[in-house]
Amino acid sequence: MMSNRFEGIKLEFEGLFYGGSYEIEIFSDGRFYYSFIENESIEIQRGCFQILQKEVMMFEELMEHFELLKKQGNYTVTEFRFGNSLLLLQRNGRKETIEVGKNMIFEYSKLLMDKYMKSTKRVFLLDTYLDGTKYIRNFNWKIKNMTTLDLFREFSGTYINMVAAYNDRKEKVGYVPKEHSEVLARLVDSGKKLYALAIPTDEAIALKIYMYD
Repeated sequence: MMSNRFEGIKLEFEGLFYGGSYEIEIFSDGRFYYSFIENESIEIQRGCFQILQKEVMMFEELMEHFELLKKQGNYTVTEFRFGNSLLLLQRNGRKETIEVGKNMIFEYSKLLMDKYMKSTKRVFLLDTYLDGTKYIRNFNWKIKNMTTLDLFREFSGTYINMVAAYNDRKEKVGYVPKEHSEVLARLVDSGKKLYALAIPTDEAIALKIYMYD
């Protein structure tokens, strides 16, 4: 079930502790976009995947916890459980404590990146077409020069197994047809990264759908 309170966050981490420069953006539907360059490297790595709703809710809980702390001048001794670790917050200055919280959010983000980025083998799944384009405002502009589309599970709407296609500007451009979406939705739910090659034709945008496994 999608969180009703979490609207998404955009996070930036930079320095020796983080091992480079990272930019991470998470949306309420689980879309997770990343861009980073590691220390002693000149190559920027970019990509995206979809995390589970329980993982989205962890970000929500972390953000709510540290937003609450920012509003307090002093801290009483307390504890905050994060996975198998334990953070003790004391009367030691707000800036230091909030920075510890930021580090925790980064560590959780990195765990998710390690989990979802490990797949490298590309597997062809099926041929289909891009559906629902008549409902997309400025569709021709959004699809222009797009050869690769990212596929994500969508939790809104009347059909529970919808799979939406996004361009590289994080804009929705359409859907996978219903006759194919249920199987693809279950693959996304199991942690698989899906994408499609978009091929314009006279009648529609043809899609060749692939999975990283």
